[in-house]
Amino acid sequence: MPFSNAFHSPLERASETARVMGGVMPDVAFEPHSLLMDCIPTGPESDPPAAYKSFFSGVTDAEAEAGRAQMADAVNRWIRSKTSDSNELLVTHNFVIAWFVRHVLDAPDWKWMGLNTANGGLTIIRLRSGRPAQLVAYNDLGHIAPEDRTGLSVPHTV
Repeated sequence: MPFSNAFHSPLERASETARVMGGVMPDVAFEPHSLLMDCIPTGPESDPPAAYKSFFSGVTDAEAEAGRAQMADAVNRWIRSKTSDSNELLVTHNFVIAWFVRHVLDAPDWKWMGLNTANGGLTIIRLRSGRPAQLVAYNDLGHIAPEDRTGLSVPHTV
């Protein structure tokens, strides 16, 4: 698939992944983008279930506000209706992917917390002119051998 653009978080894990991917896709030029950095996109004001409330005990209001603003800008940049065909590749982190998926599904703000992605999981969001965003695939691990899958807190089987 030809990519119009490829971006990655400037954080080390995503930068390393982009370097590896660039080695097998030499025609794709990856660029770092700060909107793809890992962040916490909401605070306790999102009224999460009791099971998630302890997570926010170490999150400051400033961190939550910065994450909320970052994800609003990221959604505006990447999860918006398109006027022409393009394929953009994003290499980013669990919380960012979870926020994008939550947004596409129009779920409550706190729902990003229950979406966990494995390292290297593929998520595909289709954007077409005049239509709402569509989640095509979430955390697809078919390209990774089961014994090499990492990043999930529970075993994942196919």
